[in-house]
Amino acid sequence: MMLGKFAGVSCMTENDKDGAGNHHPRFMDKSYQEAIDLTFEVANYFERQIKSTHKEKTSVEIHSAHVCESMRLSSCLMQVVSWFLIQKGVDAEEITKSDAAQEKYRLGGKKAFALPRSKIFDQMAPEFKNYLEQTEDLYRRVERLDKMLYGEDADQNPVHHMMEKFSETD
Repeated sequence: MMLGKFAGVSCMTENDKDGAGNHHPRFMDKSYQEAIDLTFEVANYFERQIKSTHKEKTSVEIHSAHVCESMRLSSCLMQVVSWFLIQKGVDAEEITKSDAAQEKYRLGGKKAFALPRSKIFDQMAPEFKNYLEQTEDLYRRVERLDKMLYGEDADQNPVHHMMEKFSETD
């Protein structure tokens, strides 16, 4: 079980920005690599789980909760990696910082971790729970980065609004 590989990674502070309020590429590269590494670890974990799931019999409730939490984990990792790719585009001058500040390029999925965890979270595998916690920590740090670089949320993307409406009906 991989524990804490990503725990304790520092957060961006004002010292990690230049005089113009831009982020230092070295800090962003390190954070991006952390997100990619975690994504690959989680993908490998899911692959191992798929192979072993056929051998194990679990209750419908546990299986459903695992599927929901897996979707939350995957969605948040995709949002984080996408956000970092936009920042790389800003660094490469392929997109302007003002364009990157538009809601469609901002960190999405903000309500994913705001939703309560499954009632049977404690019954899930320790490795899976660890990945969820690491992903949540990474997401929260990127959320703070997004706010530091671009301020509070702009008008919400209609697709995000629609997804939130779907999650509220559950």
